[in-house]
Amino acid sequence: MVNQRLGVWIDFVFIDQSSRRLVEEVREVLPRALASADVHLVLSDTAMLRSWCCYEVALFNRPDSGGAARRHSLRSFIGRSRVQNYETFAQTSASQAADKYAIEQAIADSYPGGMSAFDFLLIQASMLSDSFVNRGFAQTQDAIDVVGRSVDAWLRL
Repeated sequence: MVNQRLGVWIDFVFIDQSSRRLVEEVREVLPRALASADVHLVLSDTAMLRSWCCYEVALFNRPDSGGAARRHSLRSFIGRSRVQNYETFAQTSASQAADKYAIEQAIADSYPGGMSAFDFLLIQASMLSDSFVNRGFAQTQDAIDVVGRSVDAWLRL
């Protein structure tokens, strides 16, 4: 959803997972769509166990050229999960086995720090969504700042 200057990514029946234009979807379509989003919400309690959803997290949270301290800070809002074991991308699944492989290759090729850095981001997301760690709805300061800037931009429209 893009309204003038404010982009919100809503993941709801976007990519036809039976389509076999997989490389184009992984390497071109989804990256362009997420690049236009100002806010990224992950609200399904099983999203972090799905390869495609984790790829969206990778795209939205791709480290910028900022300092090392901000390199891998999670900017997505992650909802609470009922099933989370601090898993990495290796434990995710996709409807089609080829999808997971193509996504993993794209992350390894283009995510700064490769799979190790991305797995670190997934562990951050797992901690935030774990109801035993966070009783309420906890987020990183970077995620809160992203939403604040987006709300300000929306109010200026």
